Amino acid sequence: MNSQTEAKPNRNTRRRALAALGAVVAWLACDCARAFEVHGRLVQLNQQRQMLVVSVGGSDTRIRFVADVQVLDSQGRELKEGLQAKQLQPGKTLDLTVEENSDRIPVVRVIRIAH
Repeated sequence: MNSQTEAKPNRNTRRRALAALGAVVAWLACDCARAFEVHGRLVQLNQQRQMLVVSVGGSDTRIRFVADVQVLDSQGRELKEGLQAKQLQPGKTLDLTVEENSDRIPVVRVIRIAH
């Protein structure tokens, strides 16, 4: 064999390397896409059921929130009153940080009152 054929990786090696690279990229993309932001208007807050009803794009959507949900004002400061805050009333515009829980169900982790 000459030195040129030994230096070139064979097709199967390249395919395996590309498949491994593709798997890593897919895993990273999946891991990064777990949290997202939702901008909507508060319709209803049910603390007992840990449920928000938010109007997004003209339709009402129900979404659960975690027990230790953070409630922030428009400047990003945490409100001491939490879910009891006077600012958190129906009609208020909210920015919600939503993540998947361990069962892959979307839940609200942060409620931020928008301007």
